[in-house]
Amino acid sequence: MPQKGWTMVFFAAVLLLALMSATSSAFVSMYNLATPQRQTPTLFQASSNNDLDLYIYSIDGTLASMSEYKSKLAIRAALEVWPSLLSVVEELGMQPFDNADSSDDYSWLIQKLGALSSITQQGDSPDEMLGCDEVLLTRMMLEEQLLDDGRSGGRGGKYGGKFHPGKSTSTSSGPKVGSRPLTVGEIFANWQELRYVTHNKYPFMKQNQDGKVTMSDPLPEIRRVLRKLYSEDEREITNWYPFASDILGNKKSH
Repeated sequence: MPQKGWTMVFFAAVLLLALMSATSSAFVSMYNLATPQRQTPTLFQASSNNDLDLYIYSIDGTLASMSEYKSKLAIRAALEVWPSLLSVVEELGMQPFDNADSSDDYSWLIQKLGALSSITQQGDSPDEMLGCDEVLLTRMMLEEQLLDDGRSGGRGGKYGGKFHPGKSTSTSSGPKVGSRPLTVGEIFANWQELRYVTHNKYPFMKQNQDGKVTMSDPLPEIRRVLRKLYSEDEREITNWYPFASDILGNKKSH
């Protein structure tokens, strides 16, 4: 092909590419005008004075670790909802919960509740955020520890000493056989079924003025007691993260 022919082909190709680019840009512009643009929400949103507005929906896991606090609150709630648990605690050789010398007696229970916090302290429903499931779990674990008759108490090992009482309260002199408390893994894998059984097995019992005892769903009473304890509890949460004081300004980090 003559040189002039190649030159015409080259300029035609350039013109075609320019037209295609212009058409594509015009189409994208029309699409952007016709389609509402989605704005992605951010945790940190700049305000007009260049400051940062910080939105915190929960201090748990952001400013402090509240797992131990919530576990202790669940124990207090369970003992109030079901006063009969006081006799269970006594049979297990444990001091009353609010007693100054009772911390060692309940350490196994608090640690086991904490290990299961992912299924009892997490969730979006009002009952889950309030901690109702942890109260049910407290009742279940105290009852099964009583049925164990102290056989699992005083165990060593990584988990045996952590999730069981530090001393044995067994009255049996025979070998350590029979029922045993469920492990953390077993409770985790079967919690929905265990929750259903515990919820129905242990109703809220109230004695009326005529002396008759009525039984009802325990959840309304669990909610009431938890709300009361949250509103009345003025004890300091000790597990603040080191950077919490910087974020809260005048809040002391402990």
